[in-house]
Amino acid sequence: MAIGAFLERNPRLGRVEKARDDAIGWRLWVSVGVFCFLLLGPVMPLIPRFRGAGPAFLAIEAVAVTAIAWCSIEYRHRRAVWFQCLSKGIVVTYEKTHEIGRWITQPAMFFAYAFLFVHALVTYLGLDPTLGGGDLVADVLTAILSMLAVLFVVLMTKNLVDTEGANALLTVPMFVYLFQDDAVLAERGFSTVNFADLAQYVIVDRASNRKFSWNEIHELQAPVGHFTPVSNRRATLLDGFRIARFLRKYNDVMS
Repeated sequence: MAIGAFLERNPRLGRVEKARDDAIGWRLWVSVGVFCFLLLGPVMPLIPRFRGAGPAFLAIEAVAVTAIAWCSIEYRHRRAVWFQCLSKGIVVTYEKTHEIGRWITQPAMFFAYAFLFVHALVTYLGLDPTLGGGDLVADVLTAILSMLAVLFVVLMTKNLVDTEGANALLTVPMFVYLFQDDAVLAERGFSTVNFADLAQYVIVDRASNRKFSWNEIHELQAPVGHFTPVSNRRATLLDGFRIARFLRKYNDVMS
């Protein structure tokens, strides 16, 4: 069986299992808390200036920030899934976002764009709530500069969605992707599974009352050199959280 072959060829799993436990444990929530603090810290002092904009715009901005915070939780759980599967001989590959044309169109990025736009609009309305009673050029310039002040939100979100390409060095999935050959992993007993296919199986296809085996995930491997999802389902911003919570129950199962 696939999991048996992997364990036979890779008997020393202590370090990767520790990394897995760290990725899904309390450190995950600490990293989420740090992200949210860095996200909200520079924004909170600006809120008193926005009273002239009205509660509706402030609510929209709050929703955008909340959505970005949720994306932090989701993408950190996707990283946890990577470690959970790696410890069982499965290399999870994600939607490729290493090029600018790919990461700027990720759903999470649009929350950041919305926040940036609404932030500028709220800043302008705070300076000129009557839309015509102030210095137009100065107010517009201030609104534009306020966008630059919170541009870090876009950069932080980019680092979330660029799961495989945000590091200075190549990750294993990017290494395999660039060389268009995952046979090097198969020699060590690894299977390569796309995250979208994993989500399709765990969330949609798998019977909830069936006994789980890691061989089920190994069997999801696409043909060698095939790096796009086999399923037509596109991953959602809930999938990482749901898969990580499901697999957590089987972290210590070795079959």
